[in-house]
Amino acid sequence: MLYFLLAVLFGIAIYLVFKYIGSKSYGVFAVVLINYPVCILVGGFHVISGNGGFTVAPPIWKWAAGMGVLFVTMFYLMATLTRQSGVAVSSVVSRVSLVIPVVFFHFFYQAPISGYGKLGVLVAVLAVLVVNVSGGNIKKLVGWLPLVVFVGYGLVDVGLKLAQNTVAEVGDVHHELTLGIFAFAGLYGWVLKFIKKIRVPRAALFPGIVLGLINYYSIYFFLQALQKSGLSSAVIFPLNGVLILLGANLGSWLLFKESLSKTQKLAVLLAIIAIVLLNL
Repeated sequence: MLYFLLAVLFGIAIYLVFKYIGSKSYGVFAVVLINYPVCILVGGFHVISGNGGFTVAPPIWKWAAGMGVLFVTMFYLMATLTRQSGVAVSSVVSRVSLVIPVVFFHFFYQAPISGYGKLGVLVAVLAVLVVNVSGGNIKKLVGWLPLVVFVGYGLVDVGLKLAQNTVAEVGDVHHELTLGIFAFAGLYGWVLKFIKKIRVPRAALFPGIVLGLINYYSIYFFLQALQKSGLSSAVIFPLNGVLILLGANLGSWLLFKESLSKTQKLAVLLAIIAIVLLNL
């Protein structure tokens, strides 16, 4: 249970760090750039100290290279969305994005969807539409950034599942896969930094280190919770999503005085209902 609670707390912390850095002059991208080398160093230390080295196999790096692009892009876009529209909008669209892998694996891999799950799909789409209205896009119902984050995070989940199925043939190399994704995400980010000549000020160093630690351990504790908490995955996935969604919005209200409009409250409620239904 301790691992599960830590996974929830670190998941909440990511949204709150994004909210904090959104108001700073050094910008979101600089912090995201620093975050990935920290993830790599921390993860590398765990892998080497635990296994004595890395397993390098073609399937791992092929998937890591592809997923790295998605990771750095979506991490940056979610941070930007949090800065522009607040924690309520970013947390709703990123959490209900789990509807995309549910639909994908149903159509392409014949994974069954229950009647509750189908209802959850509809409620999740409604939550995204409502949260776009709450962001001020009344005349233009679907704003492009929330929609891109919604689809992008869904594709991340699809890619991770496909990658896990592929590398499972190599052995227990999930740490290596995670590190590979972080490494390629960092590589793409830093290449873009030099191409675009983006400045990374010293002021971004500390929040970047903090974000890197939170980012890595949010994944680490979640994986540990799946293995050691004693709870089934059918309980962990929806409960994790609901608690992070509620905690992120409560934390943003307490720390940053970010209040929710009526439509944002409705969107959060719909997102919680969708998460629960999709896992029934």
